[in-house]
Amino acid sequence: MSRTNKKNLYVGGLDDKVTEELLKAAFIPFGDIKNVTIPRDFTALTSSGSNDKSGSKGYGFVEFEDVEDAAAAIDNMNGAEIFNRTIEVTIARPMKEHRTTAIWEAADTTTSEDVQEH
Repeated sequence: MSRTNKKNLYVGGLDDKVTEELLKAAFIPFGDIKNVTIPRDFTALTSSGSNDKSGSKGYGFVEFEDVEDAAAAIDNMNGAEIFNRTIEVTIARPMKEHRTTAIWEAADTTTSEDVQEH
């Protein structure tokens, strides 16, 4: 059973120029921050042939120490602009569970006995 962590915020609409340090600086006025993460799209990095640190997926996560601080950040930062882009700030949702088998394997109920009968 997964529970939503109301201290962990999703920040969407980020420009490639936004770094974890910049994102932390934007949210620190609202309280103590536990962690800041901006996932990178490494496929974009390799396909462009560039070695720079860009390739942001356009979103990040800011985790606060306290629920009240996270709520204040949502109230104040949702709809704000960073690098001329409007950001969306909400409570982060838990990741969906990933399948360990392929969809077609899970749907296939044919047994080896069924195959031998035909």
